[in-house]
Amino acid sequence: MLNVSSTSGIVQKCFFAFTLILLQLKFLIGNRDISLNSIFTADSRLIVFFLCDICIFSLFHLKYNHTFVKKVNDLWYDLRIEHDYETRKYFWTHKVTYRLLQVTCLIFYLTFNIFHFYKWFNSGLEKLGNADLFWASITRALIFYPYLISHNFILFDLSILAETAMQNIEKHSKELYKELLSNEKVLNFEAIHNLRLKYVQIHQLVDKINEIISPCLLVYLINFICRFIHLVYLILFVQQSGLSRLYQIIGGIATFTITYFIIHLTLQVYLKSQQVILTVYKLSLKTDYLKVLNEITLFVNRNEIGFSLGGICMITSSTMTTLFSVLGTLIIAIPSFAR
Repeated sequence: MLNVSSTSGIVQKCFFAFTLILLQLKFLIGNRDISLNSIFTADSRLIVFFLCDICIFSLFHLKYNHTFVKKVNDLWYDLRIEHDYETRKYFWTHKVTYRLLQVTCLIFYLTFNIFHFYKWFNSGLEKLGNADLFWASITRALIFYPYLISHNFILFDLSILAETAMQNIEKHSKELYKELLSNEKVLNFEAIHNLRLKYVQIHQLVDKINEIISPCLLVYLINFICRFIHLVYLILFVQQSGLSRLYQIIGGIATFTITYFIIHLTLQVYLKSQQVILTVYKLSLKTDYLKVLNEITLFVNRNEIGFSLGGICMITSSTMTTLFSVLGTLIIAIPSFAR
């Protein structure tokens, strides 16, 4: 992705523009008969997907560049936790696990698309007059999947990186608390001061990563909700064979799973930061030294660490609950739109 980012050369930028045009041919051909008369005849679903695609590819091109990666690396190495065995184990275990889950979901989604193309081809392209749209869709699929895998891997890796940093400070805060409980020692000022400084550094790291994750999450969510509504409508209200319905269910589950894992990973950063704050608050009960209490006050009064959803709201447990409530409401409401 860095090879076609905004900080790459002119040839790479031209290549990115060319591939972006090829990717959108499907939507342009699908809406070539658009009318601006009193009756708007464009396919609104294709327009939403078209805009989401443009937004995602533009965001990665403009924001995920050499400058961004260098800044994230600098903030990560400033933490000086990359050589910690448990930290490295946590990062690589989660990275491999989530990549395997993502590849599995993409295989299911690819199976759904292959079946769709096979059914489309056998229906008779020339007879239906949609041969151009079919080949544009094939071209898009060949280019789209490598980009999709790269985009998802980047979002997963950045989220896991932030979660790993929070895991490290959470581990140290709990170790400090257990040590005080077992040995009944007085809380050391340097220990809590170093913990607060690391928390501030992690806050800076998460804020930097949030520059790309926040807008991408919003676009991903809009794209997912549109696809989810369309698939539910097709499965419930369109007459089709059982095999077609099965493949649509597989594609819907794969799309939902990838979106859920991305949001779940970003949520973990917020949850772990809350655990750190709670542990530090418990530490305040182990001391009456004013200097230490002031340091703890500075710690717990800092802004929350977490990713946001397009800058609208922070991703918390209540956000996830609201999201699933909205999806449930949409499923219930779909039959009324089908009448």
